[in-house]
Amino acid sequence: MGGLRILWGLFKKFVISGRVAIVVGTISSNLEIYNGAFALFAMLLYSIQLYSDFSGGIDIVMGVSKIADIDLKENFDSPYLAENIKEFWRRWHISLSSWLRDYVYIPLGGSRCSKTRKAFNTLVTFLVSGLWHGVNYILWGFIHGIFVLFGDSYKTKFKNLNRVINYIIVSFLWSFFIWPATGEAVKAMISVFTNFDIVKFAQNILNLGLSLGDYIVLIISTLILFIFDGNKDKILNYIKSKSFERKLVYICTFALIVMTFGIYGIGFEVNDFIYSKF
Repeated sequence: MGGLRILWGLFKKFVISGRVAIVVGTISSNLEIYNGAFALFAMLLYSIQLYSDFSGGIDIVMGVSKIADIDLKENFDSPYLAENIKEFWRRWHISLSSWLRDYVYIPLGGSRCSKTRKAFNTLVTFLVSGLWHGVNYILWGFIHGIFVLFGDSYKTKFKNLNRVINYIIVSFLWSFFIWPATGEAVKAMISVFTNFDIVKFAQNILNLGLSLGDYIVLIISTLILFIFDGNKDKILNYIKSKSFERKLVYICTFALIVMTFGIYGIGFEVNDFIYSKF
């Protein structure tokens, strides 16, 4: 099971994140040319890249730890199945979220106080979250805090629609990570509403660094990622119930998939993990 966990992390890192990194890198480095629809495309893809890259690295750590008979707490719980930002933060980077709750939010008074004080505590906590990532991300943290305060106010009665809306909101806010200069990030977000040219985007989508075959692999592998997230317990219980020989077949098959479809080699800076700089 530890070996499968490692391979799952490598799959997310090299098959998914590696491909997305090429597209996002092309768009983010040429904002004057690639804005509007391209900027939105980069935002939506970066959500997948960051999640695959970060959780993939954690999967590798968890797998190695499992082999060494060390049980670590999970750091992600299908975050993009969240229906609002508050739920997203219960599922995303759980170790950081828990630390901020225990050592910032609760000492400030938590929720056992007036509504005004609770709002203040929430905003301060998310400002600290932004500062933890770097000075450039304070605004990112503050906006997340605002959305947490809104809670369920923008939820509909349709669960999947809520997930899509929340995914779009989170993706928009990742702009501060795609373009670390705050001005550039704001400019990219504004361009989505002021310079959205879908025809230009459709004509140039194959000029962003990936071939049609690569896009097909990316779409299929991303679907696998979300299907697994939505059925994690069932899939893991199914695998655990199988014999050692069957598990070995799964490992060999998965390893072959990673080696065949992974992005490697000169020109592909996928050896570094995004979160290693934070």
